[in-house]
Amino acid sequence: MITASGENPGVNRLDIWGTKGRLSVEDAQREFFKKQQEKEARL
Repeated sequence: MITASGENPGVNRLDIWGTKGRLSVEDAQREFFKKQQEKEARL
């Protein structure tokens, strides 16, 4: 898969967002950012 944003110089990173958080891969390093629990909205 090849994508571009047209920005210069840009970054070489892949972000995958999911229901439990975000996985970020940049320069062969992986980081997982866990999503904070959502609070229930009461009306």
